[in-house]
Amino acid sequence: MKTYQLDSTNIAQEVFGNEAILINIPLGKYYSIRGTTGIRVLELLQKPANTETVLATIQNEFQSDKISARVEIEYLLSQLENENIITETSLTDPVISEESPIKLPYEKVELEIFDDMQELILLDPIHDVESFRGWPQKK
Repeated sequence: MKTYQLDSTNIAQEVFGNEAILINIPLGKYYSIRGTTGIRVLELLQKPANTETVLATIQNEFQSDKISARVEIEYLLSQLENENIITETSLTDPVISEESPIKLPYEKVELEIFDDMQELILLDPIHDVESFRGWPQKK
């Protein structure tokens, strides 16, 4: 069973209310995950976690149909791996949270992928600034 962790060296992320935005700096893509369930999955991936750990934690904390939650979360993890947002690690899993007496409503977990600003993100204006040439500079 694979253990994953968010690639914090290449991924910038921020949570705004009920939406998480991630930027894959080397690929120049950005992503959106909406809802408390998806945001919780990202929180779990801050530390090493495998699919079963993520699923068990989500099922302990959210009112979810086990089958549809498994399908959605496994698909999300495969998308995150394909987009190089999470990487496989050999570190150990965190502890699974105990079952919550009050469970949150489960929200559909989806990753939206955007590449409409890919050229701009790949320009890397933060690192390509020279006072005499201005920015951004194309590589």
